[in-house]
Amino acid sequence: MNNMMSKMLSCVFASTLLPVQFAYARIETELPKNHTVSLTFHDVRDDVLKEGDRDIYAIQTNNLAQFLDWLSQSDWKPIRLKDIEEARKQGKELPHNSILLTFDDGALSSYSRVFPLLKQYKIPAVFALPTSWLNGNIKAGYEAYGQGNLVNWAQVREMQASGLAEFASHSDDLHHGVLANPQGNEQPAATSYAYLKSQSRYETDAEYQQRILQDLKKSYAVLKKEVGVNPKAIIWPYGAVNEQLEKLAQQAGFQFSFSLGRDGMNRVSDSTFKRSLVIDNPTAEQLTEGMLNILSFEESDLFKQSRHFVSMDLKHLTAQQNAQTDEKLGQLLSKLYSLKNNALILKPLEDKDGDGQYDVAYFPTDKMSVQQDILNRSLWQAQTRAGQSVILELPAYPRKDRPFLTIDLAKDIARFNSNLSGVQLNAGSSLNCAMQKITVQESSCIEQSKQLEQLSELTKEAVKPYLNMSNQAQFSLLLTPDLDHVENLPELIKTLLMQHDLVNLKFDVIGKKKQFNQLLTLLNTLDQNDKQRIMLTLVLPENSQKNAWEDVQQGLFSIQRVGIQKFGIDGYDFEKSKDVHQYLYNPLSLNASPVMYQPFAVLVEGKK
Repeated sequence: MNNMMSKMLSCVFASTLLPVQFAYARIETELPKNHTVSLTFHDVRDDVLKEGDRDIYAIQTNNLAQFLDWLSQSDWKPIRLKDIEEARKQGKELPHNSILLTFDDGALSSYSRVFPLLKQYKIPAVFALPTSWLNGNIKAGYEAYGQGNLVNWAQVREMQASGLAEFASHSDDLHHGVLANPQGNEQPAATSYAYLKSQSRYETDAEYQQRILQDLKKSYAVLKKEVGVNPKAIIWPYGAVNEQLEKLAQQAGFQFSFSLGRDGMNRVSDSTFKRSLVIDNPTAEQLTEGMLNILSFEESDLFKQSRHFVSMDLKHLTAQQNAQTDEKLGQLLSKLYSLKNNALILKPLEDKDGDGQYDVAYFPTDKMSVQQDILNRSLWQAQTRAGQSVILELPAYPRKDRPFLTIDLAKDIARFNSNLSGVQLNAGSSLNCAMQKITVQESSCIEQSKQLEQLSELTKEAVKPYLNMSNQAQFSLLLTPDLDHVENLPELIKTLLMQHDLVNLKFDVIGKKKQFNQLLTLLNTLDQNDKQRIMLTLVLPENSQKNAWEDVQQGLFSIQRVGIQKFGIDGYDFEKSKDVHQYLYNPLSLNASPVMYQPFAVLVEGKK
């Protein structure tokens, strides 16, 4: 697999061995009716290192053999794409505890090592082929696996004839990156609108859709010709797929789409099937434990991860030249890498004259003047260089005369930034009226709530077709409550969580320790599931007064003590970064080891 995209891929299996003798291990948890799990493998070699191999996606032949041996004796039933097709079209139930095994990229080991094992254990599997790699596009294949290490069509036909191998498209030639911004980043060819450097513009919707559809139709035709059957599925390179691509795949003739996903469990009716990615050469024991993790996964698990975030205006990265912007971006990422937080909230609009109306954008759009096209570059670098989950924040009402402008802006952001981790709608104080303890809400407050509910829903609908499904992006609502009037806040949060994945509450706590602690006591009445879906943001001081920074520091510690694990700071910029590191490193950093502490002055100051 191309290492360029490795940062995008997740779902690592657990490394702890099961505390049972493997030969008799059983996974007692059962799949719900008409559900299946899917695992995806890549290259299989005899010489894969136990740790630190050159290919993190490769698995040792013996490890795979032991897993298949266990699978053949277990309560699990390996299935084919045909089984899913019959379940959909004929209402036939999937076998009990179904599992679908897939092998990506058409490595020669699919024929030389995997196929013999499938025959030995009589287990079926699906192989995803980038058809251009088998038809002369040797450069891409050689970069991934080396010269002479891809299957050929004769071997594919032999495998197909056995009845144990099905073949899916891995695209014809989308298993690479395309230029995705003016600064030169390459990103997944399927989900990215290409930046046409010679014309200083991006692909239009029509150009993008034509490029993808032509590729898929070509791959479909090649597979039909060479294998002799109509291919049923497209297994997207890097797991990069969205709703727009789903529809294009259906137009090309593919019934099923496959992505990557954290849980890897699927309903037979799902439009796209998630697959758990096997990496780091797991043993058979580790693979079975990984399956147990899949079975125990619940939707609420998506919210259990701690999120320690920094929020900043993208305008702080702007400069006259791209090189200067890149220098600023590099400094920011160095600071975040030193801080060891894990999420970055970027605000890509600016109110230039301070009149409350947003004037310019920092991403390509025809809905507002574009100051500088730097969002995509910043987002991609933050993800791949600093390991940040990147969330985009938009004001609910950027301009008073255009109440639904944010919907169009959010759509443009999603089109060119499919790998977003989330979108946050900033509603400010617009719902403060609903937080007060009153018997009957005023009609104006009810109307305001309805308008915001509609705006939120339309914004989600606008971005959803473009966001990479494998990322499982989350939609959050940001509110700025009045600390003196929050009596009804817990009830409001419960209502808002019916529509949003997360609710973010922003406060200025400087000099308001008593009120903030009262608020936390109120939030502590929420159950644990609701707490996991709350984010708390504290506004940074405008100066370097020690007392002010210590107020923020103690506020963050207080948040942790009530069991809320998603919190961060707003108003971050270069001038405040040193104080952030000095006062807020402890609550914000996810660095658990004191020997890895990275002093701000040594690692950040002076970096150019």
